[in-house]
Amino acid sequence: MMRADVKIPPAMLEAIIKSDRSGDLVYNLASHPEVCIQHARESAGLPLAAAVMVRRVLESRLAPAVPGPDATPTPITKAAPPIKPVGGSATAAQSVESMIKGTEISLKKFREAEAR
Repeated sequence: MMRADVKIPPAMLEAIIKSDRSGDLVYNLASHPEVCIQHARESAGLPLAAAVMVRRVLESRLAPAVPGPDATPTPITKAAPPIKPVGGSATAAQSVESMIKGTEISLKKFREAEAR
């Protein structure tokens, strides 16, 4: 960003250093040297206290910041979400009385119940 005829003033350097988007600012100014020269000339002679305003001016040239990892991620797949299993509980063993139907009993079920 330095050219032989242009020196970056302290207020502009401070603005770039204190910015959360300093990398973007440096890239933008290096990509547009005529804008860098213009801002350097305009901020020449400003006190360091003006760095906040210089930073705002420089950042106003940038595109809005892209949301970071805190943003909700977009789904990668177009597949349907996984199914939700049907909730259930363990079934209770049938009692001998519940297997008796009137006077008849299922012998197979009765013997299975006795084996438990």
